[in-house]
Amino acid sequence: MPNTPGAVAALKVWNDFFAAPFGKRFLDTFLYKNVGTSTQTHDDRVDTVVSTSDVVAKGWDYEVTYNPTKNWRISANASQSVAIRSNTGAALNEFGDQMTALMQGPAGNIPSVGNSTTALRDQLAQ
Repeated sequence: MPNTPGAVAALKVWNDFFAAPFGKRFLDTFLYKNVGTSTQTHDDRVDTVVSTSDVVAKGWDYEVTYNPTKNWRISANASQSVAIRSNTGAALNEFGDQMTALMQGPAGNIPSVGNSTTALRDQLAQ
């Protein structure tokens, strides 16, 4: 990244965004580690996104056990449940809104790759 006043200001805005509570929450949600360092990593396991939906489950469960003799046991179980997800992707939607606002400011001028002449805002718009 060039060492110009504009580039330095853009990088500061970017780093401040991820150091603020919202940025930290996003990085925790998507399991990023060591952000802003040469050892930055992302946990690539399936289902790594956490805390992105609410679930309400309702139902019933019945169990009956009958002991016809000392050595025999007969059991039966019946259940029904319904789980409803809501508020799905709220953190991602909020991040999109925050990232759009961030890209409209100085941070959008960060080069998309290394010393590229294409600004990050332009690369993301494609």
